[in-house]
Amino acid sequence: MSGFQSFGEPMSPRSRVILPALAAGLLAGVSWQPLRAAVAPPAGAALAAQAGGAPSAQHKFDLGITPEAARRTGPDGISFEEAVKRALIYSAGANHVQHVTIQLMLQHELDRRKAEGEPLQQVEIADGAVELALQQKMEEVGSQENPSGLGFWEQLDLLGFTPETYREDVLRTNLLLDGMFFPEDPDQWPEDLLKRIFEAGSENSYWDTQMVELRESMRQAKAEGKDYPVDEFMRTLIMRGPVLRWLTKNVPSREPFMGLPEGVALRVGSVSVPTDELLAKCWTVVGPVDKRNAVAWVETLWKTQEALRKRGVLMSPQEAADLMVAEAKEYEGSIISYEQVALQFLGFPTMEAYRSWHRLRQSFRKSLPDPYPADLLQEHLALRGSFLAGARVDAEVILISARDPRTGLFPRTGDPFGAAAARAEEAKAKLAGGAEWSAVLAEYSDYPEAYPGAAQGMPQPHRGRLGPLELNPLREFLGETEYQDFVTGVNLADQIFFEAEKGAVYGPVRGAIGYFFFRVNDRLPATREIFLEPVEGQSTEDDVNRHRFLVGDDYLSLHFREFVNQAAAQK
Repeated sequence: MSGFQSFGEPMSPRSRVILPALAAGLLAGVSWQPLRAAVAPPAGAALAAQAGGAPSAQHKFDLGITPEAARRTGPDGISFEEAVKRALIYSAGANHVQHVTIQLMLQHELDRRKAEGEPLQQVEIADGAVELALQQKMEEVGSQENPSGLGFWEQLDLLGFTPETYREDVLRTNLLLDGMFFPEDPDQWPEDLLKRIFEAGSENSYWDTQMVELRESMRQAKAEGKDYPVDEFMRTLIMRGPVLRWLTKNVPSREPFMGLPEGVALRVGSVSVPTDELLAKCWTVVGPVDKRNAVAWVETLWKTQEALRKRGVLMSPQEAADLMVAEAKEYEGSIISYEQVALQFLGFPTMEAYRSWHRLRQSFRKSLPDPYPADLLQEHLALRGSFLAGARVDAEVILISARDPRTGLFPRTGDPFGAAAARAEEAKAKLAGGAEWSAVLAEYSDYPEAYPGAAQGMPQPHRGRLGPLELNPLREFLGETEYQDFVTGVNLADQIFFEAEKGAVYGPVRGAIGYFFFRVNDRLPATREIFLEPVEGQSTEDDVNRHRFLVGDDYLSLHFREFVNQAAAQK
C-alpha cells in the first residue's frame, strides 16, 4: 500500500507552485456549518478531454511504444505495455491512485460493518454537503497568497481533477470518511472502534489527549443548540490520519509489486481494479515526459533485475517486503515516517515505485562484503568524505527548463525537452561567441530569484547563483532524486560537487528538469569530522556506528547507481 503520511500530493516539482492550501488539502477537513449557496465552476473550466485528450471508452492509450515493444514479456511474466501503464499509474497518477484506494478501503469497511451488524453512522452524503465543502475549499484557497496567478479550477486541472472528479473523488470521499468515523452527532461516534484506532490507554494516545476533549466540547455545543466546527488541522492530521493508517493496516490490499495478473493494477479487499480503468482516471495528467520516464523506468527495472538474477542475488518480492517491514519498525515513535523518507527525501512518487527500486538496491547489497571491511570504508571516505563531512560547493547554474515556469510542471503536450534543447543551443552559441557568463545567465536562466513560500533560512536559487551548498541541497535545486537518478541515469550534482574544474564552464548537459550549464566558483572545506574508529574525547561508540553506516550507505548508493547504469546500457 502507498503511505498516507500526508493527505494530498507530496511536495515535489509537480506541486511546487500549486497553493499549499489546495495541494495539501485534497483531503482537508470541512467544518459543519449551515448550508449556503455553492459556487459553480466558471465557464470553460478544465475538462478531462483537455491536455492531450482523455482515452475513449475502450481505453486506447498512446504510450509512445511500438506494437512489437508492447508485446515483450518481462521477468515477472507481465507485458511491456502493461508494465508501462502501471509505471504511469504509480508515478504521474499517484494522487489518483491514493484517492481510489481510500474510496475502496472505505467501501470495504462499510461492507464489514454491514456483515457484522454494526451501526453505519452517517454514510449518505447529500449533494448539498459536497457543494458546501467545495465552497469552503474555494474560500480557503482564495484567502492564501497565490504567486502563480492560477485560478482555483486551473490548479485542480494541474492536479488532474475536473470539477466533477474533485467533487466525487475528494470532497465526497472526505465527507464519507468523516461521517463513518466522526459523525456530526458526537453521540453516534463508533467509540469502541475509535478507541482501537487511536490506541486508547497507550502512552500519548490521541484518543486520551485530544479526542475525548473534542467529543465533550461537541456534546456541550449540541446541548446548547450550537454548531461546533472542527479545526482544519485537527480534522486533517489528528482525526483522519490515524483512521487512514488503521484502514491501510487492516484492509487487505495489493499493488503490482506483490504480484497482480496482467490487466489488474490494484486490489483492495475483494475488488480488483483493471489497469486500463485506473490509467483512464490518471490520464489527464500524463504528458510526453511522463511517458518517456515510464518507458525508461520499466526498461531499467527489467535490465537491472536480469543483471542481478545472473549474479544470483535477486531477492523475491516477498523477501524485499519483509525487509522493508523490518526497516519501517526503526521509525516507530519517530517524527519522520518510513514513507516520508521514501516519498519526500528520496523522491519516489509512490511506495509502489520505492518498493521496486529498494528490492534492486538491497539485492545488489548482497553482492558486496558484509560487513564492509574497514579499509573499504576508509577508502570510500577519502573519495567522498567531503560530502559526508559537510563540505560545500559555490556554483552558478543556468537552467534551461523543460517545465512550464508558471506552474513548475512538465507540459502535457509537445516536446518540452526538445524546446529546452533549442534554447540551450542558443545559450551555448552566445557563450562560445564570447558573451559574458553573467549576461547569459541573466538572459537564459529559468531559475527564479526566490521560491515563494519557502521556509525562512532555506537556500534560494537567485536565478542560478546558488552560493555555497552541500550536496543534497544542490541536488534539490537540480531536480535530482534517487527516483530521477534511476530513470535518467544522470547525476549532475556529483559532477558539480566532486569533479568540475573551478572556473571552467560546462554544458549544456541534459538533467532531470531541463538542460544545464554550470561553473564552480569555489569549494569550501568540511565542517564536521567523520569517525570510523573511536577517538577518546572526540567520538562515542554511537558516533562511530552512525558514521560507519553513513559511509557504507553512500558506498552502496554510488556503486548501485553505477551498476544500474551499466545494466541499462546493455542491448
